[in-house]
Amino acid sequence: MIVLVCSDNIASIFSAVYEAWAGKYNRDALELKIDGAYEYEFFKEYIKVETDESRAQKVVNTIKKQFGKEFLSIISLVLWSYEEDKADAVYKTIKYGIETKKYGNFLSDFRIECIQRINKLYRNIYNEIHHYYGFVRFSELDKERLFAQIRPKNYCLEALSEHFADRLPSENWIIYDVGRNIAAVHKMRAQWFIVRDVIVDNELINNKLSDREDEYRKLWRLFFDTISIEDRKNKKLQRNNFPLRFREFIIEDTK
Repeated sequence: MIVLVCSDNIASIFSAVYEAWAGKYNRDALELKIDGAYEYEFFKEYIKVETDESRAQKVVNTIKKQFGKEFLSIISLVLWSYEEDKADAVYKTIKYGIETKKYGNFLSDFRIECIQRINKLYRNIYNEIHHYYGFVRFSELDKERLFAQIRPKNYCLEALSEHFADRLPSENWIIYDVGRNIAAVHKMRAQWFIVRDVIVDNELINNKLSDREDEYRKLWRLFFDTISIEDRKNKKLQRNNFPLRFREFIIEDTK
C-alpha cells in the first residue's frame, strides 16, 4: 500500500491527487494522508508529495470541466475539514468520477462510500460556518476597531470573513481563530486578508477595550435577560440550538 503524504492546504492536496492519478501507482492500493495527522503503519510505503501549484491547477481545471463549479465548490469546502481522512475521501471521489465517466455534479449518488463521506464532511463544515454567522461576538477596541475570537473545529475563517465583509464593510475588524493562531483582518472599505502565526494576549486586548464596550455589554445582557421567559426556559433545547463549544467567547450568560 502506497500512502501519499501532503500538507494541509488545498494546493498541496490537489498536488497529491495529481500525483496519485498521473504517477506509476496502483490507484486501487493507494491512500492520501495529511502530514502530521496519521500514525505510521506496517507494510505501507509513505511518500511525501511536494506542493506544485501548476499540477494543482490542472486538477482544478479537470474538476471544473468534467464535474462543474458546484462540485469544485463542495470539494474545496470539504478540504477545510479538521478530519484526518478528508484528502483520501476527495481523492477517491474524484477517482470514482473519472473512472466511471461521470459528468456534472454526481455527489447525490449516496450508494458510494466515499461520496457518503464527502457529504458528511460537507454538512459538518457548512453547519459550523452557519452557526458562527450568528455566534461571533465582536468587542469594540480603541480607535473604533472590532475584535472577535473563535475556536472552530474546522477551518471557517475565510467563509466568515466573506460574510462579515459583506455586512460590516465600513468597519475595521479582526476575527481571530484561537486554535490555529490565524486572524482575518478587515480595513474599512477594503479587502480582508489573512495573517498567520498570530499570538493574541487576552490581557492586552482587555486593556484596549473602548470606554463604551462595557456599556454595550450591559445593554446586550439586559436585552438578553428581558426577552427570556423564566417559565419557558428549556436548557436541553438551548444546548441543541447553541452548543456549549460555541459559548467560550460570548458576552451573554446562557449557563
